[in-house]
Amino acid sequence: MSEKKLWKKALAFVMTLAMVFGLVAVLPKEVKATTSPTVTVTNVQYSVNESGEHTAAITFTYSGGTIPSGTPVDTVIGLSDGSSNLDYNTYQIDGGHGTGLSLVQNPDGSYTLTASPVQWTISGSAPNAGAAICVGVEVGGVESNRLDINVPENGGETSAGSSTPDSGSTTTSDSSSETTTPSTASSGGGSGLSYEAIQALTAAATGQTTQQTATPAATGTTMESVKTASGKKADGAYEVTNSEKKQVTWTAGEAGEKKTEKVVVGNKVTKDGVTYTVTKLEDGALGQVEGLEKVTLNVTKITAGAMEGCKTLEKIVLGKDVQKVGVAAFGDEVGAKVSSLTVSGKLDPKNIDMAAFTGVGTEAEKLSVAIETDDTEKYEALKAKIEDQINDGLDRKTLDEVNALANEMVKQGIVTPDSITGKAPIFSELNQSIKDEQKWREAVDKYAASKGVESPSGFRDLQEKLLEKEKSKVTYKQVKSSK
Repeated sequence: MSEKKLWKKALAFVMTLAMVFGLVAVLPKEVKATTSPTVTVTNVQYSVNESGEHTAAITFTYSGGTIPSGTPVDTVIGLSDGSSNLDYNTYQIDGGHGTGLSLVQNPDGSYTLTASPVQWTISGSAPNAGAAICVGVEVGGVESNRLDINVPENGGETSAGSSTPDSGSTTTSDSSSETTTPSTASSGGGSGLSYEAIQALTAAATGQTTQQTATPAATGTTMESVKTASGKKADGAYEVTNSEKKQVTWTAGEAGEKKTEKVVVGNKVTKDGVTYTVTKLEDGALGQVEGLEKVTLNVTKITAGAMEGCKTLEKIVLGKDVQKVGVAAFGDEVGAKVSSLTVSGKLDPKNIDMAAFTGVGTEAEKLSVAIETDDTEKYEALKAKIEDQINDGLDRKTLDEVNALANEMVKQGIVTPDSITGKAPIFSELNQSIKDEQKWREAVDKYAASKGVESPSGFRDLQEKLLEKEKSKVTYKQVKSSK
């Protein structure tokens, strides 16, 4: 190859390299992506002092390291259901801040923004009942997650009209606890302190009274899914009998649709934030409950027909709020199988109507009557009234038994029937109606032996022996009053 050709090839190669390197030189350098810093609230503390002043301390982390001077730092406060927002103040680094706000950097690099006193002012529509307050921060326009303000574990949920933490107590919500929301959430989970509870906390600290704003249901309304005073689901349903006085009557409801062995009816129930007084039971309502064996009643009044239809009862408990027991409320078949009766000593014997307990225990093998009171005088007065009525029931039972035996003897020709009634005159002292003394003696002795009593001298004597045996199965005891 000639020198000239070699030179041309070398020149072409150099030019090619130059073009390649030149191209590389004009290619843009790799641009690293820039991301905004993240803000994560890790803890919210809330407290109320004796003057009713509220303090909120919000601890958060800032992924950008130190917050630059002049960066606005805001508290972001709202309600978990989104119904409205609450006014908040702004704190700006090296640029002044709202009244009562301060920001400090902690040794671990996190920040704590403190607002005291906190002013909870609704800036939207009225919050829904029970909506939890949730708190977050905004740093330089970057908003954090929000955490619910929660009450202490030993304080329970606080709402208007219910128990509140003691003044000076602190409530805490931590991002590591189960009751808070993940860091990606924009609002609280709704399980924390409600706006109504904020008002209740202030009232508790200052001794004020918080007004209950919930509206009672209209008269005639039947309420299901009602709660007891302790917060448990109440048995049955409740009909509002007086909305203004917040009075209700117990009805069977769901309890009457299935077999239920035990029913408890307390004196107070709550529904939608309103507390009602249970004044009585609907007549025959308990009789609708299949298989009912035990009732615990703490209503104001047990009316005459309240227990109508109850044929399987074995245990009855009447609480301290029972003020009256109506005529024959536990008479006849209602209390026949009852083996245990407990009555509060607060029940005035004068408010036990005629024959209220005459049916109790007539068919039971044993009957135990307990009266809860620390006052022996009250025990004796209440025992005397109940014992008289139970004995009346046993007297009627044994009289019916002897009548049945005597009239069977009339059919067999052993006893002459009364000329007017056609039945045996069983209380003839001289037993003048007996036609066949030997057959009468055999029949009556056999019957007495079957009942476990001694041989009687006549029908009256037989009935008295049966009555004494029935009375012996009943025991009465005074027990310590339950507080």
